[in-house]
Amino acid sequence: IDELRSKFKFSIVGAEPAVLSAAQKGGEVAILTTRATSESARLHNLCRKAESGYPDVKIEILPCDKLAGEIERHIFEREYDYTRFLPMRSPEVVVLGCTHYVYIAEQIERFYNSCVIDGNEGIARRLCEVLGEGNCQNEHLKPLNNHHRPKSARLRPFLVKFMMKREEKKDEKNRRERR
Repeated sequence: IDELRSKFKFSIVGAEPAVLSAAQKGGEVAILTTRATSESARLHNLCRKAESGYPDVKIEILPCDKLAGEIERHIFEREYDYTRFLPMRSPEVVVLGCTHYVYIAEQIERFYNSCVIDGNEGIARRLCEVLGEGNCQNEHLKPLNNHHRPKSARLRPFLVKFMMKREEKKDEKNRRERR
């Protein structure tokens, strides 16, 4: 993403694991990733930053070599068991380090019996910021003809809906745990 951002003048919204959000919770944090992400300097720098800012956190990067491919192959099979592709650990927080993994977040949460965090909230916020920018600083981003870029106030309902859905999932999880 750094290479793309240096090449192009328009805003580029990236996705990266929510390591800092997880580190704030402290304790043992497992980051489930693809092999490529596990080897990326960007992720390792992010982990170092989190560990220096939150000394009581212990971060472990766990590559799940076949998980993304299995999700692609079995995405529409409700009862498919992905747990055989998950490393055995007992972290307090699990970070989903691949955009595929959010599709099986509930299964991951049950498997580890831990809090699961993804980067979608941060991506949604950043996207709302970018789309809501009042001035088009780049000529090629200016609206054509009568089309207008959405104002941030018009985007807010989407972010609110996203946040409400997230809270509903948390509430449902809490109800299940109380039973």
